[in-house]
Amino acid sequence: MAEQLQDSQGEVTESQPRKFEYKLKLARFLLTSYIALPLVFVQESSSLASQLLLTGLITYLLIALVVTFSPFIEKGLTRSLTLCADGFALGIVSWLAQSVVYGIESLGFLVICATITTQFRSLSTAIIFAALGAAGTWYFSPIYNLPEIIRWEYNLPAMVCSGLMVAYAVLFLHQHGQKITKTKEEYSELERKQVELKFQLYQVSKYMSPSLRKKLSRPRDIQPGTVRKRLTIFFSDLVGFTKMSENMDPKDLNFVLNSYVNEMSTVAIEYGATIDKFMGDGMMVFFGDPQSKGTKEDAVQCVAMALEMQKRMPKLLAKWREMGIDADLHIRMGINSGFTTVGNFGSNNRLDYTALGAEVNLASRLESNAKVDSIYISSATNLLIGDKFLTESVGEISVKGFSEPVSVYQVVGKRNAASQERRYSNLNIDGFSLYLDLDSMPNYNQNKAYEALLAAANKVKNFQDK
Repeated sequence: MAEQLQDSQGEVTESQPRKFEYKLKLARFLLTSYIALPLVFVQESSSLASQLLLTGLITYLLIALVVTFSPFIEKGLTRSLTLCADGFALGIVSWLAQSVVYGIESLGFLVICATITTQFRSLSTAIIFAALGAAGTWYFSPIYNLPEIIRWEYNLPAMVCSGLMVAYAVLFLHQHGQKITKTKEEYSELERKQVELKFQLYQVSKYMSPSLRKKLSRPRDIQPGTVRKRLTIFFSDLVGFTKMSENMDPKDLNFVLNSYVNEMSTVAIEYGATIDKFMGDGMMVFFGDPQSKGTKEDAVQCVAMALEMQKRMPKLLAKWREMGIDADLHIRMGINSGFTTVGNFGSNNRLDYTALGAEVNLASRLESNAKVDSIYISSATNLLIGDKFLTESVGEISVKGFSEPVSVYQVVGKRNAASQERRYSNLNIDGFSLYLDLDSMPNYNQNKAYEALLAAANKVKNFQDK
């Protein structure tokens, strides 16, 4: 797609009217001819100043013609200097010709030359030079007896040159307008292609986490390469999903899985996790790359994310039941912290951004050994989050690839809430479903909830007494 955008830009660049050198040469030839023509009618004068002035103007005309038909004029600096020199000469001859019409017409040629070369800033300087040339000639004319040129408005050469200038200006503006119109059309096409490309990139970006998208958006070539970094790795799995998928309608199964993955990935993004991959109903994320808040804070964020996911699960179950889907699903999670190899694995044609190593395997084993609706963490993670969360030891487990048994801890909750009664509760059994979240329940609904629970408890008690 990047090559597609580059090719599109290349096509438009080639079609842009970048070089008007042949038009510039013609315009400057007409301009110098226009300046030279009044000098033919100059009256003879023996004044040394007049002779020097005429010699200087003729020298300028010769140099201007040489510069015009040489490749040197293609350089931007030379274009600026020639515009200023043209302006100065125009100012001198315009005053000698004693004609406002001549000055305006010759200045029009100067504007055309500046337009062709896009030297708009130099044009203002050239006009200033033209004013200086006219003012200087006006000042020195009576002092040094400069020659007088017959009035320019009423002779045939003036009308012929004026006609040529007008014809050339019309031709130039017409061709230039066509070029601009064509360029606008090509840019419109380029913008359309860019919109399509952005949409394609947006679709592709859905296959990667926001942190990875931000990393890849930097203007640099992505190559295979890895680093050793200390990460906190998280694995989760839906208990009961495989059995449920054997008997559930495919549409309902797809809805359950998609809504679960969407909910859990939203939580992961909120806590700044890098989503590595989805494995059916399983999920792997990690903290610490490409962005990290520090080893301790990464672990704290990971455990906080796991608790939030655990809290969101009853809401999903309630949502599925409202739609008539009896999904008896439970989540279990495993977390470990340690040094891993993380980065781009693969070839120049196909890369996979992931983390590998024994610490990743341990996080996966903790998840597979975790009880239903529980979060198992390693001793390394427990040391990092012990001051923020309440945990309890569940003993040691033997893990493939580790010579010694691994100490395992279960996350109970936030430490600052350990001495308080839990503010949410959920229970899902046959004939009974309860989801209670006091943190999200408004105060005006608490009495209603209490009355509903009390009424339900009385019904159960009355049924048992019968």
